[in-house]
Amino acid sequence: MKTMYALWAFCAMPFLYACSEDEETALPTITVSDIERKSVVINGTVPETEDGTDIPECGIYWSETNREPTDADKKVIAERDINGNFRIELTNLKGGTTYYAKGFAQNRSTTVTGETVSFTTLAGVPELSILQVTMQDEFDVMIQDLGGGEIKEIGYCRIIDKGNISDDFMPDIENSERIVCNFSSLNQDMTRFMIKYRAEQQDPNSYSRAYYYGRVYIITDNGIGYSQRVRFWSHLR
Repeated sequence: MKTMYALWAFCAMPFLYACSEDEETALPTITVSDIERKSVVINGTVPETEDGTDIPECGIYWSETNREPTDADKKVIAERDINGNFRIELTNLKGGTTYYAKGFAQNRSTTVTGETVSFTTLAGVPELSILQVTMQDEFDVMIQDLGGGEIKEIGYCRIIDKGNISDDFMPDIENSERIVCNFSSLNQDMTRFMIKYRAEQQDPNSYSRAYYYGRVYIITDNGIGYSQRVRFWSHLR
């Protein structure tokens, strides 16, 4: 009996080896193209299994922080063409940021994955906007995309409104008063912050307010980004 079992195991070895080879050659592969600031295209291939076993689902796992992404990270399911190829476009990415992606495919009763591919989106100047001007004389600012640069300075620039400011004039640090804000909590993960502003009275002996046009700015090592223009004044207290 032992002899027959050993003989069976010996004969089965080539078959098992062939199956492991099939599994290895069926691993999905991906390549990256069309890298932009906020988007990228990932092209993938999932080879057909030698025995014709169906592949019900395939696509990619991807992450900004995990160098070996899994199904616990972000997942995109793809549609293969008749040649086993697929195309996925990732959007709403952050500029100047490295991401990691890995192809996956369901093969028989398991899920197999390929090698991890990394890519870095294009860097750029910060993108930001003022959500509102508050009753506490603050700009409520949202950072849409920091652009991958390190924050060097945050502030706002302003110009007094004397009725002669054209609609297309945009205050900047060169053509307007530049006010640098002292932020002790600057960090690269910041997405929203409040910034105090001031606007003097036109006449200290009256209740006449000075109105300004201004924009908040952020300077990084990639350049300077501005918010939209807003009109503001200080509340009298």
